Parts: sequence; C-alpha cells; structure tokens
Amino acid sequence: MKKLLLALIFILGTTSVFATHGQGGDITYEYVSQNTYIVRLIIFRDCHGVALGNTASINISSISGGTNQNYTLTRVGVGLDITPLCSSQVSRCASATSTNEGVEQHLYQATITLPSTRSDYKISYSLCCRNNAITTLNNPGSQNIYVEALLNSSIANSSPVFNNSPVAFFCNGQQINYNHGVSDRNGDELFFSLVAPLEGANNPVNYLGGFSGTVPLTTTGAFTIDSSTGA
Repeated sequence: MKKLLLALIFILGTTSVFATHGQGGDITYEYVSQNTYIVRLIIFRDCHGVALGNTASINISSISGGTNQNYTLTRVGVGLDITPLCSSQVSRCASATSTNEGVEQHLYQATITLPSTRSDYKISYSLCCRNNAITTLNNPGSQNIYVEALLNSSIANSSPVFNNSPVAFFCNGQQINYNHGVSDRNGDELFFSLVAPLEGANNPVNYLGGFSGTVPLTTTGAFTIDSSTGA
C-alpha cells in the first residue's frame, strides 16, 4: 500500500513577538488494536516565545461517520532542547540571556479509541502563531500553524514517523542536501512532495510574491525534492 507523506518544513528566523513561538509540528499514530491508537503530537517551539502547556488539544473528525471530537494529549517529560549549536555555546532555551538560537521539541500523546471503523478520519492540530521573523510570508505572526494526519481505521496500520530533527542550520552560498529521515513500521512505500504549509484546514499560508510551497526559499538554482527518498 502506498502512503502519501506530506512533510511540512518551516524555514524560520530568530525573533518572536507576543505568542509567536510556533515553529512547526507533526502528528503520528501507532496502531494498538481495532480503532485504538497511540496518537503523538510533536510541537517545535522558539524559546524566544511563550512557554507551552502540559496538555494539547487535537481534533479527530470523519465526514462519513459524522464525527467531530476534541481529545486531550498529555506532554511526555519536558521540552527537549534540539538547538544545533557548537559545544561551547548555550541556547536561548538554557539561558534567557543567551543571544543564540533556541528550539525546543515537545512531545504530547494519548491512547485514543475511535468511535467506529472509518476510512476518512482526519487528526488535526492548530497553534497560534508563526514566527514574525519569517521573511517569505505575508504578516507571518498573524498566521497559525496547522498540521493534520489522515487515518483509515479499517486497516491495521501505523503512520510513518520522522527520525531526524527538522532543525538545521546551513551556510550561505553552499549547496545543501537535507533529508528528514522517515521510516514506516509497516514497511509501506512512501511518497514525498513539496506542498504549501497550512494555517487552517484546506487553507494554505499567505506567501509573499515569488514564494510558494514549491519555492520556499531564495536560492541560486532549483529547490527540489526526491519523491522516493525525501531528500
């Protein structure tokens, strides 16, 4: 069975204003038994912004089943500092006075039993707001982060998972080859494509002129993705 995996990569800056601390996120699920899954949400937070809570609310809906219900996920442990700095440097997550970057990874999860067997479940999460330092969006601090995962509970299957941190620093003027590293518990075939991030269901972010989901950066030469490997 082929799965469509949409990897949303957020290119971010360093400054946060008010609650503009959201850098990105992803939703995965692990099959336990019929209609029961461990649902996991990972949120990436800019440590210049406000703190995240101990719980997070997701929505699970199904048009065919008439389902539209919120579920509460609980944070596992504390935020993990994943800032890619040199060993002698201190991130903003570790010290509020640091002038360096600061990125935290927060994991939330819960075991959820769905109300019925359906092929069109959608698991979604929304967070306000994106970083104001993003230079490719129109008024980024007014746009939310929205992520979703699709689930067919008629099949005993788990979602793909990301293995590598999505936070990476690159040097200007050098060619970059990056792979988020994705694996699938069921050994299913994966397909990768570049898409526009969402700020709501079926609502893509508002890019500045010249930028889009397939042209997310100013580059010399093409910005491409390998549909088979995600590189």
